Parts: sequence; structure tokens; C-alpha cells
Amino acid sequence: MKAAIFKTKHNIVLETNKAVAPPTAKEVLVKVDTCGVCGTDIHIFDGEAKASPPVVLGHEFCGTVEKVGLDVSTIAPGAWVAIDPNIHCDSCFYCRKGLINLCQNLRAIGVNLDGGFAEYCLVPATQVYQISDSFPHQWGALAEPISCALRGIERAQIRSGESVVILGAGNIGLIMLQLAQIAGAGRLVVVEPLPERRQIAQQIGCDGTIDPKTSDAEEQIQQMTGGGADVVIECVGKTEAATMAVRIARCGGRIVIFGLAEKQDSLRVNLQDLFYRELSILGSILNPFTFQTAIQLLNSGKIRFDYYKTQSFTLEQIQRAFAAHREGKYHKIFIKPNI
Repeated sequence: MKAAIFKTKHNIVLETNKAVAPPTAKEVLVKVDTCGVCGTDIHIFDGEAKASPPVVLGHEFCGTVEKVGLDVSTIAPGAWVAIDPNIHCDSCFYCRKGLINLCQNLRAIGVNLDGGFAEYCLVPATQVYQISDSFPHQWGALAEPISCALRGIERAQIRSGESVVILGAGNIGLIMLQLAQIAGAGRLVVVEPLPERRQIAQQIGCDGTIDPKTSDAEEQIQQMTGGGADVVIECVGKTEAATMAVRIARCGGRIVIFGLAEKQDSLRVNLQDLFYRELSILGSILNPFTFQTAIQLLNSGKIRFDYYKTQSFTLEQIQRAFAAHREGKYHKIFIKPNI
């Protein structure tokens, strides 16, 4: 089969005759239809995030079950499925506390194990979730980012009627916008510098958008939220965005840092300000126990992607796909391995 194999920093090699192993007793062989390009893939490619090369990257993917192992009874060949890439050990300190996203022995398909930038992928049956084939197939690849965004929403603990500001209207920001609506947010504001993305956020249904480059952006946020946001969800991964998040939260507000920043980035917070305003600054990582909910939301049609601007590439064009992701002109870049 064809597979794009990450070797070392800035070095991905397309192999055209990589062997396809049969599934073991508890494995499933998936024919990959669509795999999303994620910021984590770019960080790995740039040597800024850990992986286990040589390895096939790609952890946001969906496809058709080709074969199942002898002990697999939960899924059958021909099923349309999405893959939860994160495999926890069940035995470490954090797993035993139920914090499986903090597993000390965590492995991930597309990071430590071969992933979706290939025509086929072997995965444990426990990681396979059946999805409806009633919507465009490529959206199944977004089950994984939806599941991660759900964790961010859990951390935010949005209460009915609370004001929520979302920083960034890329793929994750727009998913967060819709999940905040479902969670019962009152006033919803999206902060985004690109006018076309602000327009899409409005079409999906926020109460207002703000360009952060305007000189009075923070004053506008204060006015639109009635004195500051109850919840701020940072989906950019930049120091500037995180700094703004702290400033625009109201007293008692909750700030979720969801965007993955560069290693050298840091956030400076005045400790007295944090003390007197009683702010909560929260991280959010991976998708503990949220993948099934993501599947149910996808199957129900509650998350809309019809406004998304996307672009698809073949495996042979993976370098172009990575470049397109960096440009940021599209909400999502997809790889179609079997085209």
C-alpha cells in the first residue's frame, strides 16, 4: 500500500509498497477514506512535538472496515467508522484515577503507532466507532477534534445563560462555538482577525464577532458581554490570545487554554490580579471518555460543517497539504489516501 512515513524532522517519505499486515485477534483493518491534517502533525513534522519515527502520521481519520480479527464482535466489515487514536494503559496512577488523558504510558495512533496517512491502517477494535454514512464521508474525520473540543467544553463548565467568548474561528473555534450553543451559553462572541471566518461564525450563529486587530477590541468585548466573559475559550495557541483571554474574563471567570502553543511561548499573569478577580485558568488535553458523544453529535447532525472551506490532497501531495495548513486559508485540510 501507499503510506507517508515520517522519518525525521522535515522528512516525510512516500512509500508505495508498504506491507499490509492482517489484523490480529483484537484488531481491525480500516481502509482510510479521509484523514485530517492537524496542528499536531505539523508540530511533529517540525520537530516540536514527540513521535516515534519511523511512523505513519495522521490521527484524525475515518474509513471503511476491511477486515476484523477473530475475537472482534463489535464491528463488521463494511462498517463506516471513525478512530479514537488515544490508547491509555488502564494501569498507571492517572488511569486508575480516571484521568486517562494524562496516562503515563499513553500511545497514539498516528503519533507512536502507524496512522491515517496511508491507504490502510490497523487499529485496536476498542478504538473503532461506527458512524452514520448519511452525511458526507469526509466529516467523519472530524470526530476526533470534536471529541477533544468536548473536553474543553467540560473544563469550561458553561452554565445556562453565561457569556462565552471564543478566540479564533478556525476548525476548532467553530466546533467550540457550536458546542457552547448546545451547552446553553447565553451571549456568544467570536474573536477572529480574518473577515471570511468572522462571517462563517455569524452564519453558524454567534451573537457577534470582533476583529482583534482593532484598537478597541477589548472594549467591544466588555460591552457585548456586559462587563466581561464568564467563559473564554482560547483556540489560537498564541501568547497574545492567551493574554487577551485573561484580560477579557469577568471576575470569577473561567479561561480554557485549548490552542497548542509553541514550546517557548509563555503566559505572564499578575498574581494579585488573579487573586482579586478569582480567575480560573484551565488546560485541556485530548478526549477522555468523549469520543462516543462526538459520534452521537455527528450522527445527529447537530454539528454543522456546510459553511466550512476545505481542501483535499492525495498522499503524493502531502507536502502541499502541510503547506496549505500553515497558510490558514482553509478551515480544514484533508488527505485522501485512496485517490
